[in-house]
Amino acid sequence: MCTIRKIQFVLACVGLSLLPGSLVLAEGSNTEFFNGQDFTGWVTEKGMPVEQGWEVVDGMVHLKRAKGERRVGHILTTSQHENFELEFEWKLTEGTNSGIKYRVRNYEGKILGCEYQINDETKTRFDEHSTAALYALYPPNDQKVLKPTGEFKHGKIVVQGNRIQHWLNGKLVVDVEVGSEDWKERVANSKFDNRAGFGENPEGQIMLTDHGGEIWYRNLTYRKLD
Repeated sequence: MCTIRKIQFVLACVGLSLLPGSLVLAEGSNTEFFNGQDFTGWVTEKGMPVEQGWEVVDGMVHLKRAKGERRVGHILTTSQHENFELEFEWKLTEGTNSGIKYRVRNYEGKILGCEYQINDETKTRFDEHSTAALYALYPPNDQKVLKPTGEFKHGKIVVQGNRIQHWLNGKLVVDVEVGSEDWKERVANSKFDNRAGFGENPEGQIMLTDHGGEIWYRNLTYRKLD
């Protein structure tokens, strides 16, 4: 909280202010991630500027495509991210499927990465395709508690070396070691079995996905870790 107050003071001195829901710059942060005002530092999968479907409103990232409409596509950072902590809040519309990918890289023409899965769930699920799962590999544990559709939930991704953690509403729900025998076995038994070294790259881009439906992100807090 002290760090945030210092930032607010500095911004006030130069005539700026934090937008509601904007990026909070924690100590060690990387401003290339998201500036809270526009998509500087972000591109489409084809490397083009973000101009359709996605928007920044009052500091919030919004995928405004309605369910059933044609997808506008994922967006991703131009910068590479290695060890980091990313906190965020999100809400979505009924039936929406989305997620945040990290350690994203090109696998022979396919852009893939580890994913913090986000789904609209009418009933809390605990499988590897449910909210807060490490998509297709690790399900969330029994500490998972969701809030109703339309309410903001709190998530956190921590990536440091070979360790990945997913947090949901203040609870640690996924805690894994990348490259372990368990990891390799799960990858071999997943849709990523033909992607050599999947998720083992120490750095990569961060991606917001468009899998169907409308989603909002706010209070994005990014911190680079040693």
